Amino acid sequence: MKPLACGLLLVSAAFTCQTPAQSISFLTQLCPDLLPNSSPEQFEQSWACPERQRPLLQEKFDQLVKLSPTGLSISSQSAPPFQFRHHKVDGEQFRLFAFDGCTEDERYCLVFAAGWESWQHLLLDRKTGNTYSFTGTLYLSPDQRHLLELQDSRLSDIFSRNIIKLYQLSDNAPQLQLDLSDSDFGGHQPQWLNANEVTLQLWYHNAEDPQKLEYRNQLTIQAEGRQWRTHIRAKPEAVAEVAESKQQ
Repeated sequence: MKPLACGLLLVSAAFTCQTPAQSISFLTQLCPDLLPNSSPEQFEQSWACPERQRPLLQEKFDQLVKLSPTGLSISSQSAPPFQFRHHKVDGEQFRLFAFDGCTEDERYCLVFAAGWESWQHLLLDRKTGNTYSFTGTLYLSPDQRHLLELQDSRLSDIFSRNIIKLYQLSDNAPQLQLDLSDSDFGGHQPQWLNANEVTLQLWYHNAEDPQKLEYRNQLTIQAEGRQWRTHIRAKPEAVAEVAESKQQ
């Protein structure tokens, strides 16, 4: 495994690329999620980040992943390689797969599967040979023992979903620890402060215009013994001013 360079400098604070010192190896954490009500320029930046980062991830994990024009394969520690083949219908790409990185210990890898009006984030366990499918974007804790799943597409007519879930990783299937899905808020811009604490922005429907979302509060999810506690407080004022200025 090779060290990963950031490889992309974005002018918007909302899309600043993470640094190698954070040892983040999932594309979803190298390219922060797109905030609601983003500008066309920010949309362009959000699309450019994966295109720049995926080749760097492929180079970093080149001993594990093999790419070809027809798909990709990822080696397993206890089973045949994971195989993913692109699928075409009537000569057009119908299902495509992309490599989105691995954990630093190379146990878990992430593959993005895009289909017709559908998508999946596939978590591969190279130790057991198992594959787990998620709808939301996945964010790994620093100790690689917990996984946060987020999806906020409430303004979409086709993909309207609101997911906030926390899982524990083990030798078995990921164990759901906390589920705040379908709340009156959606989660964005998560930050793992340490192995037992993560914060994220909470976005709500605008009272005057339901087709807009606004950032009001901040959620902290923190481990207390074997339980996870949630704390909601008003958004930090400094961050609030930045968020409001971006929406103007």
